[in-house]
Amino acid sequence: MTKPVKDVPAESSPTEILKAIEQQQAMRRGSEGRKSPRQFVCIAAVLQIQESPTAPVRPANVATNNISEGGFGFIYDAHLRPGSIVRACFESLPGKPCIKGVVRCSVRICGTQHRIGVEFTLG
Repeated sequence: MTKPVKDVPAESSPTEILKAIEQQQAMRRGSEGRKSPRQFVCIAAVLQIQESPTAPVRPANVATNNISEGGFGFIYDAHLRPGSIVRACFESLPGKPCIKGVVRCSVRICGTQHRIGVEFTLG
């Protein structure tokens, strides 16, 4: 029998968020989570995106396609300028943890679809 996933504080570190995801995956599989640095997993996230200090904050609902202690990636229906500030809240995880990050890459896949890479920042 697996242990229940503990709540993750609302303002969490990348390590705490990754540990919660690994525990959640372990509960689903009934075994211990992987120890690899990157998890290829779909986790719902609510984003607040600000492309410059004077730009308005805009919301977006996305799903990650990978996550690690250093950041996460997702597919988005528009280009995001590298350097844009992102606040990601993982509503489906216990405690609904949130963390800030910065867009490091935005690669066009096809049409308007882009693969966005976000690096977590502290503070």
